[in-house]
Amino acid sequence: MLTITDLSRATGARSSALRFYESVGLLASRRRTKAGYRLFDPDAVDRVRFIRMAQDAGLTLDDVRAVLEPRGSAATCPAVHRVLALRLADVRAKLAALRRLEVVLERGLECRPQQVSDLCRELCRAAGSACDPAVHAGCAAPAPSAVSARSRAHPRRGRAPSSR
Repeated sequence: MLTITDLSRATGARSSALRFYESVGLLASRRRTKAGYRLFDPDAVDRVRFIRMAQDAGLTLDDVRAVLEPRGSAATCPAVHRVLALRLADVRAKLAALRRLEVVLERGLECRPQQVSDLCRELCRAAGSACDPAVHAGCAAPAPSAVSARSRAHPRRGRAPSSR
């Protein structure tokens, strides 16, 4: 039998995490000592390692709960397959979105616009959407006189610094 400290050392999980896993039904202490310390079976090490590995893989505790019996240690293959298939579909969708973002950013770096609005249109095109002029009306580059006046302005007060 393992105390919570022993289980924590064996798995690298904090004692507070182990108590939380117990409170939500993912981990069970079989009994307590006379002093009230939790005692865990040795198979709790594998169970905690599985929970942490599943979380590292992006599964939620609800996913883990769906895979594992609430108080037992057996996981059914269909339950594991179902949860992993859903998670894999989610990861693939996120990867596809990241690939689209990668293309947009690459095109943005390649673009040498004359105005900010040109860049907006190029980014819209890379993202696969039409550029809505109403949305990008404010993208036009500011007039040179406005830029130079702003650049001379005091960064905090919005006015030109005094010459001392």
